[in-house]
Amino acid sequence: MSTLFISGFNDNNTAKMFPDPNGGAAYRYDGCCGVFGFMDFGKARVEALTLFGDMFKHQKISISRETSLIFNEISDPDSHYGTLKRCEELCWKLQLPVINHPTRILATTRDNITILLKDIPGLLLPATISITPRSPDDIFTAVEREGLAFPVIVRTAGSHAGLNCFLINGRDDIDKLHVYAFDGTKFYITKFVDFISDDGLYRKIRIMVIDGVPVIRHHLVDNQWMIHATSRLFMEENNLLHEESTMIRDTFNNRILPMIKPAIDEITRRLQLEYYGIDCNIDEHGKMLIFEVNANMNTLSNIFRSREDQPSIIKKHILMMLKGYSAKDARKE
Repeated sequence: MSTLFISGFNDNNTAKMFPDPNGGAAYRYDGCCGVFGFMDFGKARVEALTLFGDMFKHQKISISRETSLIFNEISDPDSHYGTLKRCEELCWKLQLPVINHPTRILATTRDNITILLKDIPGLLLPATISITPRSPDDIFTAVEREGLAFPVIVRTAGSHAGLNCFLINGRDDIDKLHVYAFDGTKFYITKFVDFISDDGLYRKIRIMVIDGVPVIRHHLVDNQWMIHATSRLFMEENNLLHEESTMIRDTFNNRILPMIKPAIDEITRRLQLEYYGIDCNIDEHGKMLIFEVNANMNTLSNIFRSREDQPSIIKKHILMMLKGYSAKDARKE
């Protein structure tokens, strides 16, 4: 039995090349969850396949006869629509169990997530709309038409890590939008909900859900609302913030998870994804302010090795998930 990991080029058919540890060349594909390249599978049999988009000719795909499970790593429906459609066709053809079926990934656009997860108790999902503006005025018109009210977050679809993302407080911020080309690119507009804490800082928790099991990835603190990996640089200046994050991680299962588990279970039921992440702020009552819910989250790289052991824990859960599928397949035989 073997697991086939599928990644894919984006719709521009581009990838980043970098030297690997052995002196060769390796490729990094955006819009893919990046599990295969970070895992040590031991004696388990695995294979990898990279797809082009559906608008390009693809060489004949050869699948091992031992393949019994597909792990679809293609995870961004905005930047990888073509490869997701090709992966979808392949999955339906092979009729094998699939982790993160491409059909379900295609449904995880930012605006559709707010529809799919609507009215789940314990969740606060800011309204999100998608538009294809031709000018900054189109953005303001859309905000007024949809009744979102300012401030709003404006970002280009398919962008991550805070790139091409701005907080717009009103028409006085129109100059911020002149960085965009307005060339037919799709945009998302999200109502901004201020989540500043009493101490003037902002906090974000990332939770990975693996085969239905929530695992905390990190807890970050910053002095500005856009919290990303670079927020660790801010935390380096105050050891108390690291102690806070360590306490959150250490007590997550016993203190925080019982409050939010029913909401996460319902999210999992609605998305039907086996591997995905949740970025959110959680208040003292367990209410989750959702920033993102998708499968396209960087979780296994570990730049700050001295401070983090969560990636290794997540890897163990991934291996448990794969072994679980192998056991199911063995019972069928």
